[in-house]
Amino acid sequence: YIMRSDVRVPPCRLRVWVYTSLPALDERVCGYPTPPAQSHLFSSSSNRRVFTSELAVYCTLLRACRRVASAQSADLFLVPALLGGAIVSGWTGSRGARNDRDGRMLHWLRRLHGREAMNATLPYLSAGIEAARRHVFLCSVDSEFVPLHGSSVGPEQHAIWMHLGDDAWTGKPRGARGVHMPNGLTLPYRISHWLPFGFPPRPPRPVARSLLLFGTINPTKHGTRRRLLASLRNQTLASAGLAREVLLHESATMLTAVSAAGAALRARFCLCPTGDSKGFTARLYFSIAHGCIPVRVDGFRRPLSWPELAFPFPSLIDWRRVVIDVPLSDAHRLLQQLKDIPRAEVDARLGYIQSIGHWLIFDREHGQLGAADAVVRELESRLLTDTHRRVPLWI
Repeated sequence: YIMRSDVRVPPCRLRVWVYTSLPALDERVCGYPTPPAQSHLFSSSSNRRVFTSELAVYCTLLRACRRVASAQSADLFLVPALLGGAIVSGWTGSRGARNDRDGRMLHWLRRLHGREAMNATLPYLSAGIEAARRHVFLCSVDSEFVPLHGSSVGPEQHAIWMHLGDDAWTGKPRGARGVHMPNGLTLPYRISHWLPFGFPPRPPRPVARSLLLFGTINPTKHGTRRRLLASLRNQTLASAGLAREVLLHESATMLTAVSAAGAALRARFCLCPTGDSKGFTARLYFSIAHGCIPVRVDGFRRPLSWPELAFPFPSLIDWRRVVIDVPLSDAHRLLQQLKDIPRAEVDARLGYIQSIGHWLIFDREHGQLGAADAVVRELESRLLTDTHRRVPLWI
C-alpha cells in the first residue's frame, strides 16, 4: 500500500495504542507494488489484492493518528496483525514467512492455543466490555470467515472487527447463524488494480451508456450464477432489442481490467450476483467506481434481508439509492424490470453513485477523501465519547 507523501491525510483525533506483545508490523508494508492494469478480473492469480483493505487502514491509522505510549490514555487499541492476509494466504497456498506472525495470532483466536495464550498477548482485551469495544482487529475477509466461533467466544466478540461485510453475522456460507458482531465495521474491497482509467475514470474517448446491463461472471463459482445466466440468455433470445443492450461475459477466464472497465462505463446497470459469500463481492465496488448501478442478485438458500446486509459506511452512503436488490426468483424477468425503471430514477441513481464513489476507494489518487478516511471518521464517532474515555483499565 503506497502512502503518497504528496497527498494530505486529514488529522485523526484518536489516540492509538499498538500492542507490543506482538512484534509490530514492519511499516515498510505501507510501500506496496502496483500490479499491471491488465490483471485478470476476479481470477485466482489477482484476487488476493482485494483482501488488502486492512493494510490501507493500518497504514492510515499509523500515519494520521497520534500513537501513545500509555494504554491508560488510549482511545483505541490496535492489534497489529493482518488477519485477513493470513487467512487468504491459507486459501491460496501461499503461506510464507511474511504471514507467520499473523498466522499465529489467527490460531490463538481460533482457540488452537487456548484463551490463556491470547490473554497474555492481548491483556487489555479482557479488562471489561468497554475496553474490548476499543480494540480493533484487522480482518479484511468476508464476515463468515472472521475467526469467531460459537459458545467459546469471549470479550473479542465485542471488539471492532474490520471485515469485508456481506453479513452482520459470522456463520457458514449456506446461511447457518454463527456469532453476531455488534461492533463490526465493514470495509470496502480494495479494487485499485481494476481501475485502468483511474478514479474518477478517464477513458481515452468519451463513452455513452448505451448498454442496459453488463456482467463478467465466472459461472463455476456458485450454482446461483449458472441459473441466473441461463435465465438471462433466455430473455435475450426472446427479444432481439434486449439482446443488443446486454453484454455478458461468461467464462472462468475473466475479462482484463481494461475490457471490463470499458464495458462498465457503457452500461447503466452492472450484474453483481452472490458468489462465495452470502451478500456481495468486489464487483459491487468495481461497478460503483465506474458509475454503474450494481444489481445484486441473491441466490442463497436463505436470502439476506436488507438490515442483515453489512454494507460499509451507512452514515455516509444511502445504499438503497445505490443497489438494486433482486431475489433469484425474479431473475426470469430481470431485464424487463430494469428496462421499466423510469429514466429519471436511473439518472438520479447514476448521479448519486458518482457523488459517493470516492468513499469506497482506498488509493488516494483522486485527491478526495476516501475509504480509509471514512474508517477514521467512523472510529472517531464510536470512540471519542466521555463514556469510552473514562473507563479505567484494570488487568
